[in-house]
Amino acid sequence: MMELTPAGLITLLTLNVFQTFTSPAERYEAIDRELTTLNPDVATFQEVKLGKSGASSIDHLLPSHAHRIVKGRPGGYVQAIVSRHPILRTLEVPFRNNRARMALGAVIAVPTPGGTREVLVLTTHLDYQLTHHSERRAQLKAIVAAAESFDGPVAVTGDLNFGDGEAESDAIPDTFTDVWRALNGAAPGYTWDREKNPMAKKGSLVGEPSRRLDRIFWRGGRALESRIVFNQRVRPADTTRPALFPSDHYGVFAKLEVR
Repeated sequence: MMELTPAGLITLLTLNVFQTFTSPAERYEAIDRELTTLNPDVATFQEVKLGKSGASSIDHLLPSHAHRIVKGRPGGYVQAIVSRHPILRTLEVPFRNNRARMALGAVIAVPTPGGTREVLVLTTHLDYQLTHHSERRAQLKAIVAAAESFDGPVAVTGDLNFGDGEAESDAIPDTFTDVWRALNGAAPGYTWDREKNPMAKKGSLVGEPSRRLDRIFWRGGRALESRIVFNQRVRPADTTRPALFPSDHYGVFAKLEVR
C-alpha cells in the first residue's frame, strides 16, 4: 500500500506530457511507472491528447485518484488536474490575447490536522514564442488576479515557457514562492534540456537554450521539498525497445505545507 501524505501537507507534481505521436505507448508506460512511484496527491498535466469522445491520454494515469478534470479542444492545448482529494469546484482563466490557451483551476479539499483546507491549484501552458514576453506577462497577470481573489493557499503550476531571468519573471508577486528555486539555490533545474533530452533538442526553437520552463509557485505555507522528475531514460517493458525519456519536458515535484 502506498504511503499517504500526512495531514497538513500536500504533494504536487506538474508535467507537460508532450502531445505527439513519438513513441506514445512507451512514453506513457514510463510516465505511469514514475507517477506510481512518486504518488503525488495532485498532478497537473499539459499537452494532454483529447479525443472527440472525451477520452484523454491521461485517463489511465493515477487510477487511485478519483477526482479529475480535463479541459481543452481535441487537438488543442488540453490541460488536466488529477487529485486524490475531492475537487470541490473548478474554474477557467481565459487569456484575452490567446483564446487557444488558458489556465485551469481546481479548488481541492486537503486534509489538515483540524479538518480540511481549501487549496486552489492552477495549471497553465503559456505562449511559447521566444519573443512573446509581453503576451506571457499578460497571461500571468490574469492568473495572478484569479489567485489573489482566492482566500486560501494557492499553487500555480505548469509549462510557463520562459526561463530564469527573462522579462516576464516579475509578473509573479513575491507573495508566491518559486518552490524549486527556494529549495535548490542556484542549481539550473532545467526542465527543457537540449543537451540531454533528444526530444527537447529536436523541438527547440531557433536560438533556444536549455531552460527551466516548468514551475510550481506556492502561497500558503512552507515549501519543504522540490525536485526535477521524469529526467532519466526509462527502459520499456519490451526490452528490445531502447530506453527513452518520458517526455520532451521534465516534471517538477514538490511537498508543501498547507496553512
